[in-house]
Amino acid sequence: DIRYWCCGWSGTLPSEIGRLNLLQLLGVVNELLYGTIPSQIGKLTLLRNLVIDETQLSGTIPTDFGRLIQLTSIVMSDSLFFGAIPTQISRITNLLSLNLNNNMLNDTIPSEIGRMNLLTVLYL
Repeated sequence: DIRYWCCGWSGTLPSEIGRLNLLQLLGVVNELLYGTIPSQIGKLTLLRNLVIDETQLSGTIPTDFGRLIQLTSIVMSDSLFFGAIPTQISRITNLLSLNLNNNMLNDTIPSEIGRMNLLTVLYL
Protein backbone atom coordinates (compact mmCIF):
# COMPACT_ATOMS: atom_id res chain seq x y z
CA ASP A 1 0.00 0.00 0.00
CA ILE A 2 1.85 3.08 -1.22
CA ARG A 3 0.29 6.49 -0.83
CA TYR A 4 1.47 9.98 -1.50
CA TRP A 5 -0.33 12.98 -0.15
CA CYS A 6 1.54 16.07 -1.11
CA CYS A 7 2.19 19.23 0.69
CA GLY A 8 4.57 21.98 -0.23
CA TRP A 9 4.94 21.18 -3.93
CA SER A 10 5.53 24.00 -6.35
CA GLY A 11 6.42 24.03 -10.02
CA THR A 12 5.25 21.42 -12.48
CA LEU A 13 4.08 17.87 -11.98
CA PRO A 14 7.13 15.89 -13.16
CA SER A 15 6.85 13.28 -15.88
CA GLU A 16 8.85 10.97 -13.60
CA ILE A 17 5.66 10.50 -11.61
CA GLY A 18 4.98 7.62 -14.00
CA ARG A 19 7.80 5.68 -12.33
CA LEU A 20 5.80 5.34 -9.10
CA ASN A 21 4.14 2.22 -10.44
CA LEU A 22 3.00 0.97 -6.99
CA LEU A 23 1.28 4.25 -6.06
CA GLN A 24 -2.34 3.83 -4.95
CA LEU A 25 -3.22 7.35 -3.78
CA LEU A 26 -2.03 10.63 -5.24
CA GLY A 27 -3.30 13.79 -3.62
CA VAL A 28 -2.20 17.34 -4.35
CA VAL A 29 -4.42 19.96 -2.78
CA ASN A 30 -3.93 23.71 -2.72
CA GLU A 31 -0.44 23.44 -4.13
CA LEU A 32 1.52 25.89 -6.26
CA LEU A 33 1.56 23.55 -9.23
CA TYR A 34 1.20 24.83 -12.78
CA GLY A 35 1.52 23.36 -16.25
CA THR A 36 -0.20 20.23 -17.46
CA ILE A 37 -0.66 16.69 -16.19
CA PRO A 38 2.01 14.56 -17.86
CA SER A 39 0.76 11.65 -19.96
CA GLN A 40 3.02 9.38 -17.89
CA ILE A 41 0.34 9.46 -15.21
CA GLY A 42 -1.27 6.70 -17.28
CA LYS A 43 1.48 4.36 -16.06
CA LEU A 44 0.11 4.47 -12.49
CA THR A 45 -2.07 1.44 -13.13
CA LEU A 46 -2.52 0.60 -9.42
CA LEU A 47 -3.77 4.10 -8.56
CA ARG A 48 -7.09 3.93 -6.70
CA ASN A 49 -7.64 7.56 -5.71
CA LEU A 50 -6.57 10.70 -7.53
CA VAL A 51 -7.06 14.12 -5.96
CA ILE A 52 -5.83 17.23 -7.78
CA ASP A 53 -7.68 20.09 -6.17
CA GLU A 54 -7.15 23.85 -5.99
CA THR A 55 -4.04 23.98 -8.17
CA GLN A 56 -2.96 26.06 -11.14
CA LEU A 57 -2.65 22.96 -13.32
CA SER A 58 -4.24 23.46 -16.72
CA GLY A 59 -4.61 21.85 -20.10
CA THR A 60 -6.78 18.98 -21.15
CA ILE A 61 -7.40 15.86 -19.12
CA PRO A 62 -5.02 13.26 -20.57
CA THR A 63 -6.63 10.45 -22.54
CA ASP A 64 -4.15 8.20 -20.69
CA PHE A 65 -6.55 8.33 -17.74
CA GLY A 66 -8.36 5.48 -19.49
CA ARG A 67 -5.46 3.22 -18.48
CA LEU A 68 -6.07 3.85 -14.77
CA ILE A 69 -8.67 1.11 -14.47
CA GLN A 70 -8.22 0.62 -10.70
CA LEU A 71 -9.38 4.17 -9.90
CA THR A 72 -12.44 4.40 -7.70
CA SER A 73 -12.33 8.17 -7.18
CA ILE A 74 -11.19 11.14 -9.25
CA VAL A 75 -11.30 14.65 -7.79
CA MET A 76 -9.90 17.27 -10.15
CA SER A 77 -11.75 20.37 -9.09
CA ASP A 78 -11.01 24.05 -8.68
CA SER A 79 -8.17 24.08 -11.18
CA LEU A 80 -7.73 25.34 -14.74
CA PHE A 81 -8.45 22.25 -16.85
CA PHE A 82 -10.21 22.91 -20.15
CA GLY A 83 -11.52 21.13 -23.20
CA ALA A 84 -13.51 17.94 -23.39
CA ILE A 85 -13.87 15.18 -20.85
CA PRO A 86 -12.04 12.32 -22.58
CA THR A 87 -14.25 9.39 -23.54
CA GLN A 88 -11.45 7.10 -22.33
CA ILE A 89 -12.57 7.82 -18.75
CA SER A 90 -15.41 5.36 -19.38
CA ARG A 91 -12.81 2.55 -19.39
CA ILE A 92 -12.42 3.07 -15.63
CA THR A 93 -15.20 0.65 -14.79
CA ASN A 94 -14.48 0.68 -11.01
CA LEU A 95 -15.01 4.44 -10.78
CA LEU A 96 -17.49 5.38 -8.05
CA SER A 97 -16.95 9.14 -7.92
CA LEU A 98 -15.96 11.69 -10.57
CA ASN A 99 -15.59 15.34 -9.55
CA LEU A 100 -14.42 17.78 -12.23
CA ASN A 101 -16.17 20.81 -10.75
CA ASN A 102 -14.95 24.41 -11.20
CA ASN A 103 -12.75 23.98 -14.24
CA MET A 104 -13.19 25.28 -17.76
CA LEU A 105 -14.34 22.03 -19.36
CA ASN A 106 -16.76 22.20 -22.25
CA ASP A 107 -20.43 21.50 -21.66
CA THR A 108 -20.53 18.14 -23.44
CA ILE A 109 -20.67 15.06 -21.24
CA PRO A 110 -19.50 11.99 -23.17
CA SER A 111 -22.33 9.49 -23.59
CA GLU A 112 -19.86 6.74 -22.64
CA ILE A 113 -20.07 7.92 -19.01
CA GLY A 114 -23.61 6.54 -19.00
CA ARG A 115 -22.14 3.02 -19.23
CA MET A 116 -20.20 3.41 -15.98
CA ASN A 117 -22.48 1.23 -13.87
CA LEU A 118 -20.71 1.79 -10.52
CA LEU A 119 -20.53 5.59 -10.80
CA THR A 120 -22.61 7.05 -7.93
CA VAL A 121 -21.21 10.60 -7.74
CA LEU A 122 -20.81 12.84 -10.77
CA TYR A 123 -19.97 16.44 -10.01
CA LEU A 124 -19.26 18.63 -13.02
